[in-house]
Amino acid sequence: MNVSRKIELDGPKNLRDLGGMRTKSGKKVRDGVLLRSDSLHALSDRDVEILVSMGLRCAYDLRNDVEQKRATDREIPGCLIISDPVFPEKMEGVTHDEEDQFGQYIRFVEQVRNNLDAEELMKEDYRTFVTSEHSRNSFHFFLTDLLRRAREAQQKGEKAAFLWHCAAGKDRTGFAAALLEFNFGVPKEDILDDYVLTSRYVNPGIRELAGGLGQQMKEYYGDRYEETVRMVEGSVKALVDARAAYLEASWEKAEEMYGSFSSFITEGLAFSQADQEEMRRLFLE
Repeated sequence: MNVSRKIELDGPKNLRDLGGMRTKSGKKVRDGVLLRSDSLHALSDRDVEILVSMGLRCAYDLRNDVEQKRATDREIPGCLIISDPVFPEKMEGVTHDEEDQFGQYIRFVEQVRNNLDAEELMKEDYRTFVTSEHSRNSFHFFLTDLLRRAREAQQKGEKAAFLWHCAAGKDRTGFAAALLEFNFGVPKEDILDDYVLTSRYVNPGIRELAGGLGQQMKEYYGDRYEETVRMVEGSVKALVDARAAYLEASWEKAEEMYGSFSSFITEGLAFSQADQEEMRRLFLE
């Protein structure tokens, strides 16, 4: 498959290298340079050594302030952690910043009881990547800053790798990866295949999602606990899955607003054709 390669670490479960992905022109993304990941707060000493050996120069943290404070990225020698929140506030199904986890879980169950369409909720979140001025500014900064740092590293002849991440490495990270892959000329079907890989690596069931709240849930729901779990399993799966329909929803919104996804990158993200060409020159071989 023409998809990113998983790098096995002790902490992060969804660190992947875009290196080797083929474009429609026959070129490929350089190995060990562009890394997408879930949160870096649980890096082990061994994980840090691996990233240092790859020449990691910066990591773009796409989470909001609350998420960053709750699970702060571990320091990596030689690597600058750059805060670039895609959503400044909570987004249901995307951000992971609810302080009262038990209250969050109960609220979600009640939303399902009131016919919450979790899949449509996720599609709307992905449309917001395109419609939100804040989100567009965030992705504009990500692309332009990445380009600037890659250019500087090449001019200095330095080995440099770059990483971006959110909480699970699924939504915000997945959309950022799709922006790069689209610009590189990776076929659309391969971009989608790469996006849905997250479901293989990060896909907890409802009990895992509840974490250490199992006993509280049983006490709260009593005899209705198992029934409640069965009732919301489908909605939970819709939230934690990386489904092609989600990414496609953002593409469709971009085409509606800008005429094409390419125009969205050029106009909506203010990332010029010249910038896009330089990005391809720096990262493809």
